Amino acid sequence: MLCTAGVGWDGPTGRGSIAVAASSPNDFTISASPSSLSVAQGSAGTSTISTAIVSGSAENITLSASGLPSGVTATFNPTSVTTGGSSTLTLTASGTATLGGPVAVTVSGTAPSATHSLTVSLTVTAPPDFSLSVSLTPQSVSRGGTATYSVTIKPANGFTGSVTLSLSGQPSGSTVTFTPNPATGTSTLTVTTRSTTAPKTYTLTIKGVSGSLSHSTSASLTVTK
Repeated sequence: MLCTAGVGWDGPTGRGSIAVAASSPNDFTISASPSSLSVAQGSAGTSTISTAIVSGSAENITLSASGLPSGVTATFNPTSVTTGGSSTLTLTASGTATLGGPVAVTVSGTAPSATHSLTVSLTVTAPPDFSLSVSLTPQSVSRGGTATYSVTIKPANGFTGSVTLSLSGQPSGSTVTFTPNPATGTSTLTVTTRSTTAPKTYTLTIKGVSGSLSHSTSASLTVTK
């Protein structure tokens, strides 16, 4: 009698083995959100680095970054995650970090099974700032008269703050006002002299302060008899 058997088994003897499907190897992916950062000198930006299981089981993934511009440092919190977890990448630019970009920063996740990488695009910009200028200068008034100047605050690199203005170098006893003060665009400076003000030319220094930022400009005032 003909004896037949399935694959892996011997019909006459009944010997064979059970076929067991091979298990999938451990593997994972990493992603970044956002994948593009713009960071000003002296500040930092963050991106969330997420991991996910592709096959197999979870394992420990160590994160690292390379290809950083000069003056930029990278930190991960935490520095390693279990597959399926996430970490916060912080890119910090020093006050002297190299300006420009975008630069492709390579973020790598290394596990016993494999290493996978992605890029985060980084642009380093100049910090927010402002400059001062003054028009309607020079002015000439008689003693007891009032001189008027227009002070302009010009923002740069996304500066949005207000600037507090002050004056030095004016004749002793003069009345000084800035309208408005603090200001964000333009301010009108008035200097009212006294009847006893010494007749001569004065160099006025207009100073603007916003947080740690400070800039000055100058104007001229001549007081006559």
